Amino acid sequence: MTTAVVVEDPVRSRHVRLPSDLLRLFVAVVVGCVGLLVAAALDDLSGGLTVEVLGVADAAPDPVVVVAILAVQMVAWSVPVLAVAALVWNRTYRRLALAGLATALAVGVAWVLERVALDRLTIETIDVPTWICPDDAGGRACVPGDGFPNTVYLAGFAAGFSALSPWLSHRWRRAGLFLLAAFLLIRTIDGIVTPMEALLVVTIGYAIGAATVLAFGATDPRPTASEIAATLERHGIDVDDLRPADVPARNSSPWFASLRSGERLFVKVLGPEERAADLLYRTWRAARFKDTGDAPPFLTVRREVEHEADLSLVARSGGVRTPLLVAAGDVGVNSMLVAFEEVPGHSLAGAE
Repeated sequence: MTTAVVVEDPVRSRHVRLPSDLLRLFVAVVVGCVGLLVAAALDDLSGGLTVEVLGVADAAPDPVVVVAILAVQMVAWSVPVLAVAALVWNRTYRRLALAGLATALAVGVAWVLERVALDRLTIETIDVPTWICPDDAGGRACVPGDGFPNTVYLAGFAAGFSALSPWLSHRWRRAGLFLLAAFLLIRTIDGIVTPMEALLVVTIGYAIGAATVLAFGATDPRPTASEIAATLERHGIDVDDLRPADVPARNSSPWFASLRSGERLFVKVLGPEERAADLLYRTWRAARFKDTGDAPPFLTVRREVEHEADLSLVARSGGVRTPLLVAAGDVGVNSMLVAFEEVPGHSLAGAE
């Protein structure tokens, strides 16, 4: 007869404000501010960059440019329709509402900026054609050259994509970034959007999407106690009790696990949210202190867990008295855990 595992999840709201959304908002604001400063202080650089981009477009064969623009326009029309259809089909109406709100806000802001501020960043001496056609097309194989997708669409697309990011897998996030990059490339190559305009509208839209999700909250993606216990069971560890550990932790969620054998484990769970919180903490420390002594962060959560596990094994094999590594593996969505034997005692911070 299987003994039930006693698990204790920390109290969680249905929708939470995630550190990753705050980090995305922070990065977008910083990039946008840098772009504004560059556009204001280095106007000649912005104009020269636009001229160089147009020069590259002129060197490309006309049929290639026409086909590329037409393909991008077709994709740009179809992607929002398919996204809305998928959200409705899955009955994720809250996500649809958040994406719609973020898109509407970004479109409104971009429309105002386009008529107030962005015109100052364009090159008036460049003649942008209304229609782009191959030389031998005879007017039959032309595509709009100065229309869709424009800066307003770019801002709305970036906002909607940003608002849906917390629920997208790595594969779909990469696909969304690829589409956004393709839209920017085509619109800058044909001279419709200058590089500075593209940078500003995309960062503004992305920031609005992140701010919308941050304001209303997203589903908590961190692993639950049941998922952690199931992962330990898959590693051959018979868990009897699993509870959150009330100990300081910078870049992980700590847990204590009691085994049926009577032993206890200290389990660290690392995921995108813990990583985002750690990066924000590092940024705050770097801004406050001259030399923090922090090691550079790892590129991925998996690399960080593998590094910690390898160091633990090497240190213990060398005779260093460190906790015994018991297990390391995937848990939940995009998260990993590493489990050690618990060391009885108290931390120096808690000592009287």
